Amino acid sequence: VTILTPEDLAVLYIVSSLDRGVKDLVKAKDIVAYSKARGDFNEEYFLRKSEENKVKHLALTLLSSN
Repeated sequence: VTILTPEDLAVLYIVSSLDRGVKDLVKAKDIVAYSKARGDFNEEYFLRKSEENKVKHLALTLLSSN
């Protein structure tokens, strides 16, 4: 996974949470919240990358909680 954006990093943490657990999911949630607060978050790109990595269901959950 190439990490060029906050969205990429959040997706990486979501994917790793499948093996490593909730801690990584919390990190992803924090990245999403921080990036949204800065106005530097592309939801469409985030969902596309999540879908490519088969974690869109988790990404949608994160977005609905922020």
